[in-house]
Amino acid sequence: AGSQRGAGGLAQGQQSVWAPLTNARSVVRAGRERVIEARGRAAYLRDGVVPRRQRIVSLTQLDYNSMHRGVFELIQARQNLARAERDLVMAQRDYWTARTEMDRALDGGARFSVREEMPSMRRSDFDMPLNVPRSGAHQ
Repeated sequence: AGSQRGAGGLAQGQQSVWAPLTNARSVVRAGRERVIEARGRAAYLRDGVVPRRQRIVSLTQLDYNSMHRGVFELIQARQNLARAERDLVMAQRDYWTARTEMDRALDGGARFSVREEMPSMRRSDFDMPLNVPRSGAHQ
């Protein structure tokens, strides 16, 4: 009976040691997924949607100048471009929010840390240049 109590106490002690580690892994894994998803969305908008909308505006402007399109079609094209650019800004905000939360999880909630990073997850794995080229003046 005494050995069973001792084994039970050992198991409980091990669980109390491993529970925070398991929870931390779960938090980091979920944060990593949020960062990857947000980075993908921002890259898709930056590299695909916004340039396509800019091209549509410039072609619609040419058609408008040659009187093949009306003013309302040009306005709609510009509104779609503005909506895509707004979505890009929101996606970048979501990326940086997720990235900041991930950094805090990796740092253990501390603002600065001198601990060595986990070798399987480095912050550079989540780096993404989000420099959006300026479209210049709208025509």
